[in-house]
Amino acid sequence: MNKPLFYSLILLLFTSQLIHAQWEPTAFNQSTWILCQTENGNLLATNDVYPEMGGVGCNVGVSNDNGITWTISNFSDLFPGAHPEDPIYAIEEHNNRIYASLLSHGIVYSEDQGETWQLTDRESLLDPDDPENGGQWCYNLRSYNGKLYNIGAFGIWEYNETDDIWTEVDSTWYGSDSLIVDDVLYIVYNATGIPAGIRYTTDFQTWEEMPLPTDVSTAVRTLDYYKGAFLWDT
Repeated sequence: MNKPLFYSLILLLFTSQLIHAQWEPTAFNQSTWILCQTENGNLLATNDVYPEMGGVGCNVGVSNDNGITWTISNFSDLFPGAHPEDPIYAIEEHNNRIYASLLSHGIVYSEDQGETWQLTDRESLLDPDDPENGGQWCYNLRSYNGKLYNIGAFGIWEYNETDDIWTEVDSTWYGSDSLIVDDVLYIVYNATGIPAGIRYTTDFQTWEEMPLPTDVSTAVRTLDYYKGAFLWDT
């Protein structure tokens, strides 16, 4: 088969897939950082810079009808020092609660699908030697093996729901994202000059590093997995 014909067939197949893909817009048309599926609809947190939009100023967009209509839920009364532009980078469902983090401030949870919010213990997130460098700098929340984990700029913390306490389980800096594949937890690190861009574990005691191609930056932004292949970008 000659190359022009081969490329034409590839283009035809690709176009055919696009034509058959069925997409419909929701009524929420702001830039979206992260979406969390709940029992009765969706919670939406966006990374934008305007306080009237979900994701900043402690705002979370809530839909009970799969995105047809939206309302804004706000938990700013739990963080009196929060700035209207402070972003929500992480949101996760865990044990019938929705958890959300307001970067540099702390982590809250909702037991009624985002209608009302409660604050988790903030003191246990702070570094005793340097309170500014603690778990309040959360970029990712992940439910894994029955536990909730806070992954952030200064390490990883595990949450005890009964005692309302966060405990540091790993002190490696610059964590920004995570992924679970075959019961293994992969952590992404995003900073220039760090030794490992992706680490993985099953118990937080033993860690392995995912090898990256030579001469590629170890500052990894996102990680995904599809049909046996890991996909990442820097």
